[in-house]
Amino acid sequence: TTPVKWEIKNTFEDYNGKSDQRLSYSEKGHLQNKTVVLKRGDKTKQFPVSSQLTSDWSLFEAVQRMKMQASLSKSFDVLFGLDTIRPDHHLTYRRIYKYEKNGNVHDLHLLHEIGCGALPYEYYLNRENRLMAVFTSNVAYLFNPNAKEHFQDKLSSTQKETQKRYRV
Repeated sequence: TTPVKWEIKNTFEDYNGKSDQRLSYSEKGHLQNKTVVLKRGDKTKQFPVSSQLTSDWSLFEAVQRMKMQASLSKSFDVLFGLDTIRPDHHLTYRRIYKYEKNGNVHDLHLLHEIGCGALPYEYYLNRENRLMAVFTSNVAYLFNPNAKEHFQDKLSSTQKETQKRYRV
């Protein structure tokens, strides 16, 4: 999955819900003749791309369409965060990973991604090729459509504790 054109708008708010314009920004980008062109305000940056291009978030979707087999091997550049090129990445199939929970054993496909400018990533997909989790360093992406509701109480209590501590 190759990003062709995108726009990112970041708006940051303080604990009272007031927008902080000092941190907010908008950035546009597009792929043109094997070059990524990024524009933020009046500044433009260009990055050459040497091979196939994907983005970190696009790859999460793309791995779910790949045929899981021992010979799976893909090479590409990664547009990380849609604003930084990380070249020469390789995704390979490793093995079936046996995951046990509540006495049930689940077979998960394990893929590894390595490349320049990034720590290794591990992708875990179930037998239906649904992406279940991605791990790298101290970051974990858990794919749960109910995550917001599941963690809402924890998020609310953390926000209240922080507001109390800093008297916001």
